[in-house]
Amino acid sequence: MDTRFKRIKKKFNVPRVVLCRHGTTDLNNTDKSEDRIRGWIDVELNDHGRKDAENAAKQLKDVKIDSIFSSDLVRAEETAQIINKDHNVPIITSSSLRPWNLGDFQGQQTDKVIDQINEHIEKPTEKVPNGESFQEFNNRYIGMLDYIIKLAIKKKEIILITTHLRNLKLADGWVQNGCPEDHSVDPDVIINDEFSPGELYEIPLDQYKKLRNK
Repeated sequence: MDTRFKRIKKKFNVPRVVLCRHGTTDLNNTDKSEDRIRGWIDVELNDHGRKDAENAAKQLKDVKIDSIFSSDLVRAEETAQIINKDHNVPIITSSSLRPWNLGDFQGQQTDKVIDQINEHIEKPTEKVPNGESFQEFNNRYIGMLDYIIKLAIKKKEIILITTHLRNLKLADGWVQNGCPEDHSVDPDVIINDEFSPGELYEIPLDQYKKLRNK
């Protein structure tokens, strides 16, 4: 099922939860030999990244957002602030929406460490050196995502979340696994999925509610 966000003009039905990957930074590069693992490194958006956020803002302009949750890292916060110019709603920051703490892999060239990172996905309880295990990341982030989804449903709101690449990959892995209450995910989705800077992804709440009402 394609759960990527598709803009439908005047589609104001609620609740909705939409995720946005932050814009490009100086550590991002489509060439994996140049791209570097960001993790918890607090790098800001570059000019291209601000344009990514502006493009996301254009897609969300006609959506009546009620609130924005954001990772507390500056690249995600700045993305939220750019989108929020059209909405002027509260922005709630949380460290629970940070990406995977990849410890010693952070700052290294992606193509040199990606296989080791994927090994930690396949061995979810094994900690990344000076970082956190995949299971710790999963429990922290999907637990927060689940809370925000329940909040949107309860308050009948449209909530935007500005976060990071592996957070969108993890959310999709959870959705493809059926949004289970134990927060387990499809690891193949995490390894193979890709989202561009500024890309939007909508959680299929109809599917979520059907599963939780069984």
